[in-house]
Amino acid sequence: MKLSVAMELIRIAESGYRIHFEIIEGGVIHSDFFPDRDEPLIKDLDTAWDIARRFAKAVDLNRYVNIYVVDEKYTPVGGYEKKTINKR
Repeated sequence: MKLSVAMELIRIAESGYRIHFEIIEGGVIHSDFFPDRDEPLIKDLDTAWDIARRFAKAVDLNRYVNIYVVDEKYTPVGGYEKKTINKR
């Protein structure tokens, strides 16, 4: 097995968090997230929520909606319903 293949398997198995959000463009809503697939995940849940709050303060909340934290499998974390920022 090539090292690059092994490293990809390790990266996929890594646990952590991403910030999920939706963007309204031209009357259409589409989803996005960060960090990107090829970037390291956020390791701590509290840190992820803090980053989500700071992100929400920095963007136009008329365009960016439903900001919340997901795990490495893109599943919303427990309690996200109450913590979602700019829920629509």
